[in-house]
Amino acid sequence: REEEEGGSPIATVRSAIDRARPAVVICHGHGSWRNQMLLANLASKLAGGGGGGGGGCHVLRFDFRGNGHSSGPWSFAGYDGESRDLETAIAFVRVGLGCRVTCVVGHSKG
Repeated sequence: REEEEGGSPIATVRSAIDRARPAVVICHGHGSWRNQMLLANLASKLAGGGGGGGGGCHVLRFDFRGNGHSSGPWSFAGYDGESRDLETAIAFVRVGLGCRVTCVVGHSKG
């Protein structure tokens, strides 16, 4: 199912939520987006997909404002806005999904 805020998709929930499993939030880097191959592969491994055991975590990848499929203007070094975006993503996992965020992973500026 798609979760929306202000008419823009913010997350796609692909499986049943097991609130006992930890959650990881992944932040993309400069000039990138949430579905970059590196981040998609990392998310798959953390979730337990792709063989090799995996971690069995819920994973949230999101686009910072103005990147990927997000709304809003892009800004160079918009760290204040990106901090708010990250806080919103963490709150969504904690409150919206009822899961415990155990780790935030960033790539490049993420």
